[in-house]
Amino acid sequence: MVKCETVLFNPLNARTVRLTGGTKTINPHVFDAEIVSLEMPTDVVISTGETISIKNRKYKVNFIDKLYKGNVLIYDLHVAKPNKSNIFILPMLSGERNLYFYNTHLVNVFIGTVQQKGCIALLYRWSKDPLFLKFEAAVKQFRSYIDMEDHDEYALYLFDVPSGQKQNYKKFINGKYSELSTKYKTQLLKFHGMNIDSQIGQILFKSEKRKHRLETMLGCILDDEAELYSIIDPKKELFNPKNYL
Repeated sequence: MVKCETVLFNPLNARTVRLTGGTKTINPHVFDAEIVSLEMPTDVVISTGETISIKNRKYKVNFIDKLYKGNVLIYDLHVAKPNKSNIFILPMLSGERNLYFYNTHLVNVFIGTVQQKGCIALLYRWSKDPLFLKFEAAVKQFRSYIDMEDHDEYALYLFDVPSGQKQNYKKFINGKYSELSTKYKTQLLKFHGMNIDSQIGQILFKSEKRKHRLETMLGCILDDEAELYSIIDPKKELFNPKNYL
């Protein structure tokens, strides 16, 4: 068996770079149970908070994960992880998930920016690919479209909350996931290809299975009115360029 001693950097999607190959030669540095840097075999150190360039694309490393695929050691460098708006808010704009380049160009979804709250914002890694340019032209024709902000290699598209979703939007912000309309719950699950037994489905429909699991984990009895998912953290749900650039 030929072993690869070279660490390979491969963009996994718009927000993640995956390290494969000679990953056993990497020395991770841990602080407070979090990986804060990776010491590479070339004596280069990649630390959280710094920006790296991969295939002419810049990625700000905010999180580092260590995982195994079978017996293969992998490190993922994340600009960001999908936030709650990514799951609960995006379907409000309707359409199918592949329309939004969900697995390729979309970085994250927000309930606004630090300057402009109360809207829907989609952050993309901009591309000159003709399909993406066609997508960009299409979203600018959305009735709810407000504006586009240029952020270096990223583009942020701002939308009004569709009139029929304003109540669901408020419920989400207040952490009332089970109180979203039944119609929207169904739309959300369909959008993400999930069913009622999925983790999100159990949150939306307050599954007894999830409730018991949380009670065991927390060591307490939850009130029947309690939601089964934590309320949003505005720092993660409002776009702040300092976190991405």
